[in-house]
Amino acid sequence: MSIWENKRKEKLAEYIAISFLVSLFIIAVSLWPALGGRLSESDVKGIWSLVSNIVIIITVILAYLGYKVLFKAVLVDRPNVYTYITISALALLIFLIVSNTGGAASPSKILFLLPIIINAGQHGRFFGLGLTAFISGVLVYIDLTGVEGVRINQALEGDLVLISIMFLCGWLFGGLADVEKDIRKELSILASCDELTGLFNHRAFQERLELELQAAHAAVGSLGLVMLDIDYFKYYNDTFGHQYGDDVLIQMGRIIGERLPESAVAARYGGDEFAIILRGATEAEVLELAENIKSGIEDYSFYGGNVLPKRRISISAGVALFPTHASTKEELIRLADHALYRAKNLNRDKVEVYFSVLDELGRMVSESERGDLTSLKNLVRIINAKDRYTFGHSERTVIYAVAVAKRLGWRHEEIDVLKYGAFLHDIGKIEIDPSILNKTSSLTETEYTIIKQHPVWGSEMVLPIQSLNPGYCIIRGHHENYDGTGYPDGIKGTEIPEGARILRIVDSFDAMTSHRTYRDALSREAALEELTRGIGTSYDPELVPIFIQLAEKNRWGRN
Repeated sequence: MSIWENKRKEKLAEYIAISFLVSLFIIAVSLWPALGGRLSESDVKGIWSLVSNIVIIITVILAYLGYKVLFKAVLVDRPNVYTYITISALALLIFLIVSNTGGAASPSKILFLLPIIINAGQHGRFFGLGLTAFISGVLVYIDLTGVEGVRINQALEGDLVLISIMFLCGWLFGGLADVEKDIRKELSILASCDELTGLFNHRAFQERLELELQAAHAAVGSLGLVMLDIDYFKYYNDTFGHQYGDDVLIQMGRIIGERLPESAVAARYGGDEFAIILRGATEAEVLELAENIKSGIEDYSFYGGNVLPKRRISISAGVALFPTHASTKEELIRLADHALYRAKNLNRDKVEVYFSVLDELGRMVSESERGDLTSLKNLVRIINAKDRYTFGHSERTVIYAVAVAKRLGWRHEEIDVLKYGAFLHDIGKIEIDPSILNKTSSLTETEYTIIKQHPVWGSEMVLPIQSLNPGYCIIRGHHENYDGTGYPDGIKGTEIPEGARILRIVDSFDAMTSHRTYRDALSREAALEELTRGIGTSYDPELVPIFIQLAEKNRWGRN
């Protein structure tokens, strides 16, 4: 149930409860003349006045308590046990009034309209007509019992009009309530569904995710979020036009919907991006769902898919889980998007689970170093915000560098040091003005001098964290050239730590294959040719061939 729907029901509940209170007031007004008539003929008016005041006080208290009960009782569309109890009590009270104010000849029988109108308006035509039939039976019973001086047929004839009016009210108010519910349901569908794909839209996704997270919190359960994005969709739209692009989106929505388990809901998050919420799922289950959807899309023959770089329509996906990775809605979306961004930057057509080098490092550092690590994380977030390229670039260099180290047979501990050094190698750029980092024209000599200081600043930032000290030399030396022409220290050959030599290669490759504000990206082949030309001058002659083999095998960079 949506948030606005809850607010509507609460407001409606208040109106219904107040209507019942008004009904009680009308009943009391109807009862008072009969009671007052008897009192006026009594010689003990003072005693009766006291008793009547006590009755009024008790009635007010009961009315207040009844209001509280009713407010909770009518918060659902269908009748429940509280509804039946309340109606029965109200009908019984009216019955007693009618019986004590003339029976079949009582003018108070009109009060039977109150529960019919109120409940038909709340619960619909079927319930309203059923209640009317019951109350009509009560009226017939009263007429059959009769009163002195009133014939049964006269009483029945007189009540036929009232019964007809009651049935009309039950049908009319109940029918209007049913129409309102149907319209509300239709409007809810229109407001929450994406017209093109039939999935939830962005607004409904946000509301549903909020509710699912609240339920997961309360049940101490888990929640998986998958963010999907169509690879090269802009190129497809530009080639074939938006009508064919819409057809792709429609089929995507159908394929996703057909593969969803009952515990999952899907939404079109925006443009060519989709989102899936999976309740109570483990990481393996979320990954299995994402891979299943990916396979379904691969198997479907989309029009014109053969013109795309993958020769078919493909998707990239990012996965994040609550509470494993995130504790809030905003963080969960951000981390799933983070994983999606990494998948798209690793040659696309992949499913990636959120992973952060710094989160892994947080489990290794001592308690006394956690404050410094938190500061370091904040610096990384700041520089990512200043330069989006740096964010994706750091993620990719970690993957490339670790692959090279594994091929060389490095130990696990050495790979960890390289991993952290590669992820943090550009952290010194936090000291550089964004206008220099994102400059589209050539740098001045002064600006280039500032740029060359970032390895020094970055290496000094990790010194306070003892667990990162081994990465100091890797960060400081990642711009040193094999022939000694690099910076900041001008060391050469094996004087440069092997981790820094690896990082020099993967850093250059990723920079060449990434689009920058001042130049277009190179293809994989062109970038590998540049690395080959730099052997012996910029790059280690033994490491470059190893990297080229890995890059071609894993299809790193752009085709």
